[in-house]
Amino acid sequence: MLKKITSWRASREAVQQARENFDPDFYAKSYPDAPKGAAAAFAHYLKKGWKLGYDPAPWFSTRAYLETYPDIRDAGLNPFVHYVSRGRAEKRPLPAPADTTADAEDSISAEMARVASSGYFDAEYYLERKPPLPAGTDPLRHFVERGWRDGRSPSYGFDIPYFDRLMGEKRQHAKNPILDFIDTGLEGR
Repeated sequence: MLKKITSWRASREAVQQARENFDPDFYAKSYPDAPKGAAAAFAHYLKKGWKLGYDPAPWFSTRAYLETYPDIRDAGLNPFVHYVSRGRAEKRPLPAPADTTADAEDSISAEMARVASSGYFDAEYYLERKPPLPAGTDPLRHFVERGWRDGRSPSYGFDIPYFDRLMGEKRQHAKNPILDFIDTGLEGR
């Protein structure tokens, strides 16, 4: 019982530290789809924002932290909460955010190429799903940039909610599920 109380207190203190370091104005300006108000924006980041790769403050890159520290990514921990509550104390260097648009575009292009060559993406199927995509939207690009994070399945043969249930705790939620599937070696089993 004492262990549960201690763990609960530590979690509560970690969230409080994250709240104190969270920049609601930056978050609101950077992500117009996020809820307005400091408390609502912070709750959004804790529940969904970090999984979407959103940054909680201009000095902290969620994606860079998860890429630099795969142990945090693989454990499914919120990177910002980890950094402010433990990462600093562990003397983990804060990775610099990848600011260059060219690097981001190269990364998106590389991911699009991997998804397209996987055989698990069906553009027609993807376009038929609800809600409909705006006219002229590249379905593959949409899937890579946002669709998989929204749980929008890429084809009849690859159902994201089913894959998440199948993988359980091993699922790397900060990673495209098709790439997670291929990289974990489950393909062909």
